[in-house]
Amino acid sequence: MAHRSPRRSQNELPLKSSKFDRLPIEFFDFESRLSSHVNFNQFLPECEFLHQNGYVILPSAVNTDLCDQLSKYYSDVLDFSTNNIPFCDYFTSEGKRIYGEKYSPNVGDKSDRRFKMLDLHGVNKTALQICLAPKIESFLSLIFNSDVLAFQQLGFVYGTEQPIHQDTAYVRVSKPAMIAASWVALEDIEEGSGELEFIPGSHKYDNYRFDSSEDKWCNIIEQNPQKSIWWNNKDDASHDKLLDSLEKLIPSFGSGKFRASKGDVLIWISFFAHGGSKISDAHFQSLKTRKSLVTHYCPWPSVHPMYFYKRIHVEPIKYGTNSWFTYKIYPEQVLPEDFNPDRYLELHPDILSNEKFTKDPGLHFAMHGKREGRAYL
Repeated sequence: MAHRSPRRSQNELPLKSSKFDRLPIEFFDFESRLSSHVNFNQFLPECEFLHQNGYVILPSAVNTDLCDQLSKYYSDVLDFSTNNIPFCDYFTSEGKRIYGEKYSPNVGDKSDRRFKMLDLHGVNKTALQICLAPKIESFLSLIFNSDVLAFQQLGFVYGTEQPIHQDTAYVRVSKPAMIAASWVALEDIEEGSGELEFIPGSHKYDNYRFDSSEDKWCNIIEQNPQKSIWWNNKDDASHDKLLDSLEKLIPSFGSGKFRASKGDVLIWISFFAHGGSKISDAHFQSLKTRKSLVTHYCPWPSVHPMYFYKRIHVEPIKYGTNSWFTYKIYPEQVLPEDFNPDRYLELHPDILSNEKFTKDPGLHFAMHGKREGRAYL
């Protein structure tokens, strides 16, 4: 019996992307494309608004009790009242990015409290229940016209003041423009707390491209890597030009801030420009929070995150009627190129009792076998 490693073979790479690889909701005839979906009539006004503006708000889409539970978890993390300490992503005051470090007071201090907790939905049941709440799942499955895969999550305790940006430059999936995200308010969001700021209609500003011709994965996926949707994470000058061009959209498009109530959700798609607004001095000095949860999604199984080829992850797990989830294993690890999953199981029959590891032998190697010095050939 063949067993699948939780890192895909590069022999399974998808076809190169096309300019026509966009979410159904983005096409001018989206109504005819989506009309047969069971949720179409329920969400038609929301679809029309999303198509025009690139975002839509779903009021009270998440149960407030769940919001309170996850909010308490955030507080427990800060107080070290839980053993379930998440890994984080942040920038230091010198601009150096630190990725995959467990939360500690040092993380809070070095990031000036602007840290992101990574993939909570993989270790916290409440975070998973929130990001795939019934209304979110139903709406996303409609605008995707397919099942939904939650594949990346960021937990925020405070506002980040992150510049206006487009996720498509950084969040890599096999069809680069086919992503959506949710932003869930875990508490009532106050003015001056670093509210989510956005530019309505900016998803139509999709013509900025990067020269990522030296990036291996841009060459694999994109038709013309010299005009790539993805930033190569090196060319700071071109990145600054993108951010500047987005700021210049505000006089024409306008901007808004999401002063949400607990349980409200903002959904956005593809190139929608958004960021974190300035935190007032009063909020910063009083240590007031702006607890929220962001999740990225793609249509499944037609699209998948590119980390499937590079990092150890959990194979997609069925969650709801039309939803799945996956997440990276932290700290990030890479399987040996010559890892043989069938041979690994043959050598170590003790792991056959665990269905998760029987399905994904590489997951066991990443989490336990490497440290234990287990053979795999």
